[in-house]
Order: sequence, then C-alpha cells, then structure tokens
Amino acid sequence: MAKNKYQLLAVQMKQMIRNINDFFDEVAEVLNLVQFHFYQESVIEGAPSMDRQTFVTMNKCHAIGLRYYSPINEVRQACKKYPYIGIINSATFRKYLYSSYDSTGKWVIPWKVKVTLPNQMIKFIDQGRSESLLYCSDGSELSNEIDWFEDEDYRNTLSYQLKTSFEIAQKENTGRKIIRENLDQLALPYFPDIVQFWQNDPEGHDTIPQNLLVVYKKEFAPKEGQSIAVAYENLLCTLRKRNLRNYEHLMNLWKEELEEIIFSRVEWSGKEKSFFLKQWEGCIFSDQKRGDISRGRWTQSMAIDRITASRIIRYFVDRFLKNPSKNQVDGEIACCLWTFVWLSHEAESSSFNVDSIRNLTTKQLDLINPTIFLDDENNNEAEISLGLFNLLDILRGKGKSQRACRLFPHISKDVLEDALKKASYALLGDGCNPVLPGVFLSFPHPHENLRIARKRLQAMRDKQQIVKESSRMRRMILKELHKNQKN
Repeated sequence: MAKNKYQLLAVQMKQMIRNINDFFDEVAEVLNLVQFHFYQESVIEGAPSMDRQTFVTMNKCHAIGLRYYSPINEVRQACKKYPYIGIINSATFRKYLYSSYDSTGKWVIPWKVKVTLPNQMIKFIDQGRSESLLYCSDGSELSNEIDWFEDEDYRNTLSYQLKTSFEIAQKENTGRKIIRENLDQLALPYFPDIVQFWQNDPEGHDTIPQNLLVVYKKEFAPKEGQSIAVAYENLLCTLRKRNLRNYEHLMNLWKEELEEIIFSRVEWSGKEKSFFLKQWEGCIFSDQKRGDISRGRWTQSMAIDRITASRIIRYFVDRFLKNPSKNQVDGEIACCLWTFVWLSHEAESSSFNVDSIRNLTTKQLDLINPTIFLDDENNNEAEISLGLFNLLDILRGKGKSQRACRLFPHISKDVLEDALKKASYALLGDGCNPVLPGVFLSFPHPHENLRIARKRLQAMRDKQQIVKESSRMRRMILKELHKNQKN
C-alpha cells in the first residue's frame, strides 16, 4: 500500500530526529573528558610562540597536579577518571608588556586555565540538540547551526560587549567632538544659497516674495553672528509653532542643510544621527516623550529564546509522529514554524507576515533548490535548509498540476493561535503568557526564559553588528577532538 504524503512526512521527521540524536550522542561520547582551556590575559611583546612539546608538557602538568592537589574533590576525581585535552584560546584584549624575562634570559609568560568537567558539557550538548532541531537540519547539514548561532553567541559574551562598548564610546566621542566644531560655525553664510535654491525650486509650493530681504527678517532666518547650533534651535521652535506656512518648504530645505552641516565629517549611521537629533529636540521641548525603545504591546508577541522555540516545534513534531494520519495539522504546524524561523533569519522582516507564511503555496517553493519565493514575481526569495526543503517538498506532493495549492491547508488563523496557546500551557505552565504566531516573526534570541520586544531585539542586534568577529571555538574543538580520537 502506497504511503500518503503525511506518512512520508513522518518518516522524514523521524529520520531527522534520529540523525540529530545520533550525532549529539557521538559528541557527548567524544566530550567525555576533562578540558583545559589555556589563555593569556596579556600578550607579551616579542615573546616566542609556544611549541607543541612545551604545550604538551604544560597540559600534562596541569592534569597531574589537579589529580592530586586540587582543593575541589570533584576536579580531583574527574582528572583521575577521565582523559584530558588542552586548548589554547586566543586573547580578546591585547595588553602588551615589554619586560618579561628573568635574570637568566628565559621568558616568563603568565598563563591562566579554565577547567571544564564532563558533566558541565551536558547543558551545552542539550543546547546543541535544540539548536540543530531549530535549524531543521538534513543529515548532511549537521553542525551547520554553529554558523547560524555562533556570531550572536560571541557578541553576547562579556569580552565582546566590553570591546564593542569601547569602540562605540570612541566612535561617539570622536563624532561629538566634530559635531561641536560644526555647531560653532556661523550659520548666516550658508543661508543665501538655500534661499536662491528655494526661489528656483520647481517642487516648492511656497509663494516667493518679490523682495527676498523679507525672508531674512523672519524668525527662522539666521542672524549676524549666530552659530549653527542657535540657528537650528530657532528653526525647530519656528517649525513647532506652525505659523509661517508660506515658508514651510524653505524651512525644510534650511533644516536639511543645517543637519548636513552638523554631521559633516561624522562617520555615524542614519540611526545614530537620528537618535542624536531626537535627544537634542527632547532637551529643547520639555513635553517631548523620552525614550525610544518599544516595549511591545502584548507580552505574548515578544520574541522568545531558542530553547523555548525549539521545545514548541518539538511539541508539534511529537504529537504528529504519534498518529500522522490523525494529527496532520500538527505536522503542518511544525513545518510552518520552521519556515517562520528560517525566513526571520534570511529575509527582510517587511517581506512576510504571519498570514503570508501560513498561506504559502506550492508555486512559492522552488522545484530543485532549497528556496522559498516571497512574492508572485519570484523577485524576493530566501534560502532554507535542505532538511526543511525536503519536508515542504513532501507537503507539496508529486502531482503534475500547475495549480497553486496551499502547503499548509489545515492551518487557519484560529487553528494556529489555539494550537500555540495549548503548546504554551503544556510546556510553560498554565499561568504563562501564551506564545502567539507573531513571536516567530523574530529570529529566536539566546537569552533563555526572556521575552524581548521585537524593536528592542533588533536594536540590540544592530548595535552588535559593529564588530563582525567570531572565535568559531565550538567547530574547532570538535574538529580537534575527532582528529585526536582517530589517532
């Protein structure tokens, strides 16, 4: 008897879960050892690099020393029971020292070490299972989720945040110094060119007076000896009064010119410039609303963390696998949520919403490549994992009809909301704020058990993009462990 598409979908999902579990069971076995993470707080100028034999000796000395002399019994027992491995972590902050050798001419290099025991790896292995499930990985894509998450994980470390804060502060201080110089310039020399442009601007709707000297007597016009700062504040006050409507276009042109002068030679983003001007305006007008961080209207629609998102998807996968023929909607919801996660990572947030994903059609899924088209013209597309593509391809069916059909025919708006509420109560408790579909419009964040407003989360991620760097430690460690195991 031929299997229908939901039975095939169940087979594919079971294989995915099996692949993930087998992979992380192997990782757990490989990581069943004591890890010594060596690092330097200071980098010594001119110091020789450590050769392999010196590192092996240092590693062995730590293992033997901790086996007998560690004040912590758990560490002593672990060093006696398990094998060990040493890893050198590169320094994030570099503080250069110049006098670092003793009277005999030998280098004295200070090293520190962090010890990780096998039982401490359980949490990270479970986290890896959850992230791999969230990635919806095919057998060939296992560990690809490291590239997905590690940049954001690294940017959330204390060392990265300190480093970024220093760079932000330096950038802001440099910018503000230039702005102060720009604000001290005289404003009047710039005004005649704006008036002349305004006089001949075909897009303007102001009535041009015959005698242009009248313009220079208006309250928004700069006076002799006025700085750019004073002229800008006068202009803002005039615009707020809204009593010179005939000069509105001229005032807007003057405002654009002043802002261009204010930020001349300042390497700030548009958002940083806008925030500076809003702060300034808030200081001028006491009734200006303070703060620009949206807290979100509903707690249920705030972005959730990766672990929670993974648990919710696994909830629907498990329900579906219990009875694929009866619980077809649960299989569709799992695939729909995976699609949300991928598009929130790969596509512009303005290019899709809950209904557009819920109503995805078979024509929006590429026939060969793991790609989803977000519009009918196929101009806007987003990549997905091969694992998710295989699942959606099963839901598409193998018919030859060119008619567009919904990929998730059993999912209506009410069905999706009710199912997510039930999943929330089952996983998070009866008193929780239930998760709504809009939550999955934001890519899950790494802060466990926290709900974060979408705008605030995006602002955090935008700030963290200032320095693009990643240690790739997880991939490197796994690679070395497998290499050592084979040897």
